Amino acid sequence: MIVYGWRQAQTAKEDISECTCHNCGKPFTLSIYVFHRYAHIFWIPLFPIGKTVKSHCSSCGLPLEKKEMPQELRHAFGNMNNRNRIPVWMFSGLILIAGGIICSMVNRLIADHKNKELIENPFAGDVYEVKQGPGIYTTYKVERVADDTVFLLVNQYTSDMQSGFSELKAMEYNDTAQAVFKPQLLEMFNNQEILTVERE
Repeated sequence: MIVYGWRQAQTAKEDISECTCHNCGKPFTLSIYVFHRYAHIFWIPLFPIGKTVKSHCSSCGLPLEKKEMPQELRHAFGNMNNRNRIPVWMFSGLILIAGGIICSMVNRLIADHKNKELIENPFAGDVYEVKQGPGIYTTYKVERVADDTVFLLVNQYTSDMQSGFSELKAMEYNDTAQAVFKPQLLEMFNNQEILTVERE
């Protein structure tokens, strides 16, 4: 179950000395509070979705919404608003998501670089995870390498899911090897036919 919704937090408070309460007339009793609403998933803030402003008199207890504030109090809030920004923690979820995407991209680039090096320098026993077509996956095993030619044993079985590679590796391969040139292997990798290379 995914827990999501919105919450509210006080993000700013400032005592207003230049205004008097228009209800009780006492000075130095007014404070302005700012509350931000934010969307969350599993209580981790994603992004802000709104703001509420209220004033409060510590003498008579009168609360006012922003639309109810007299002009001088609205002006005081405008000055306060210029000094306060949305807290960074309210974007925590987006920061985590962006960080995860960046890490995933970096890891993919590292894996691609490693796989390319293995394909350019094949060794007997290397296992290639291969996508033969839409929903058709199998494995090739390097039997031997002779100069620029790589001899591959093709798995006798296929899987309709990429997650089936682990089971395929334990199954039988054809007895007769197919000869492939190294540039062809690299082309298959660049075309995303060879997905991953495993070397013990």
